[in-house]
Amino acid sequence: MSVSVHSILLPLDGSPISEQAVPWAVELADRYSAQLILLRVGPRPEFWSPLDAPDTYLDEQETRAMKYLLGVESRLTDGKVPIQAEYSLGNAAQCILDRAKELSDCIIVMNSHGRDGVSRLWLGSVAEKVARHAACPVFLVRVP
Repeated sequence: MSVSVHSILLPLDGSPISEQAVPWAVELADRYSAQLILLRVGPRPEFWSPLDAPDTYLDEQETRAMKYLLGVESRLTDGKVPIQAEYSLGNAAQCILDRAKELSDCIIVMNSHGRDGVSRLWLGSVAEKVARHAACPVFLVRVP
């Protein structure tokens, strides 16, 4: 049986813990000659103060996120794997799932922060939601 993979979707939240999934994603992208898509999801603000300018805030948020992703990309550019940086706004799990649906023959590679029990129930888990609802394979990297 032949497996076809065109894209590796790598969600990153900006933390060093999330970046521990990077080598795994690069290896899979190289192995399958797939494009590596770095995805950063920013939260939608729940409310605005009268002093906030929504468009300015969202533009600054996107600029910071893309600067971060391009920094990650610059550390990985050895020419072996095509890389694309993307930013999305909304619920992290839903944005990851939606983007994966748009891609054909995709694998999601992401970090699991390793929470369990009450902390996972209290805080929720993006990785758990993605793994449960994704229509494609999900490769979870657990931090020791």
